[in-house]
Amino acid sequence: MKHFYILLIFALSTGFLPLRAQNPVWQNLTSNMQAVTGYGAYLSDIVCVGDNQAWVTRSNSTYIYHTTDGGQTWQSTLISYRTSGIDMWDEMNGYAVGAGGYIYRTTDGGASWPIIGQYGAFLSKVECIPSSDTCFVCGRDGSMAMIVGDSIYGMTTPTSSYLSGMCFPNSSREGWLCGGEGIFHYKNGSWIADQNFPPTEYFDIFMLDTLVGWAVGDNGLIVHTENGKDWVTQPIPYVTSMMGVHFINSQEGWVIGSIMGLILHTTDGGQSWETVAWGMTNNVLTSLYFTSSTNGYVIGYYSTVLRYAPLTALSHPSGSPDQFSLSSNYPNPFNPTTHMELVLPAQGMVRAQVYTIAGERIKTLIEAILPAGQHIIEWDGTDSNHRPVAGGVYLCRVQIGKHTVIRKMVLMR
Repeated sequence: MKHFYILLIFALSTGFLPLRAQNPVWQNLTSNMQAVTGYGAYLSDIVCVGDNQAWVTRSNSTYIYHTTDGGQTWQSTLISYRTSGIDMWDEMNGYAVGAGGYIYRTTDGGASWPIIGQYGAFLSKVECIPSSDTCFVCGRDGSMAMIVGDSIYGMTTPTSSYLSGMCFPNSSREGWLCGGEGIFHYKNGSWIADQNFPPTEYFDIFMLDTLVGWAVGDNGLIVHTENGKDWVTQPIPYVTSMMGVHFINSQEGWVIGSIMGLILHTTDGGQSWETVAWGMTNNVLTSLYFTSSTNGYVIGYYSTVLRYAPLTALSHPSGSPDQFSLSSNYPNPFNPTTHMELVLPAQGMVRAQVYTIAGERIKTLIEAILPAGQHIIEWDGTDSNHRPVAGGVYLCRVQIGKHTVIRKMVLMR
């Protein structure tokens, strides 16, 4: 007897079954971005203004990319040297930095990026102050500068190590930086030696305000502060390097990892993290930006671009299998079986696979072209050899066309 099955319930003769309200899903938009290969070929930073407008830098080419339609198409602007960091304070004005310590400014939405100056040997990050033409830049050898308009003012820092992350949440008077030697606090023109953190290399930092923030680093480290100085480790089930972090409020945020397109999501301030995307790409992820709980972008090596948005925002033609609906699995927790309901408005390729929380694939439930209609995908708690698996948390990764949806399943034994 088969240990999984697909029930095909076809639509009425009058037409397809109506779709439910669409929840956000992850879509791989890599094919829409200009392909570049070779050593050091990766998209390095992203910033958004609104849901559909974003700017992206690339580490090994002299282009800055801009989309106004949610990543469906990208316009490229040729600049003088390679860039690694970018930030915009509105849809017209922003800065970019990169190789040679060159600093670029746009006042026309990215149509042009003239060089306004140079500072240090290599700059990795730029942080614009909201509603201001002031920004900060940082990079290699602890280099840091403040920019006001087109003027550059060099600053000293308490480290000679690489600085990779920076956040000034409210004003130019107070901010936090991170890098190879830890986390640093800048306030009113001075560096405050008040940061208590687990020793490691940190890659990114995000401060919601002057008290609440998160930082990520090597060996799967996520740390959190509620007083702006004491950083406490938040447990996750992975030991890979965490490359980026972004929160939209005190409870909801995302973290990206360095293996298999790993994306984690929390809705409780980081007390628990759920894997929401894994395996959409084999490339390292490098940067992320979310504008709301239903819209965000993640970029990575080569030309990796992933977007999280409702299907209606992804500009698919009517009747496309991409306009699917997938329910949560029920029951959950379960024993011995759980199922999900999938509705396809058109024929499409569907792959559903079960993984352990550590990323080990244990079973393929379906890998076939399914007709339009309603389908039930069921798992009976066994592996590919039909042996019962241990109780615990498992992930079902469902791929429909370019989309990937993750469902967390709790098996009770």
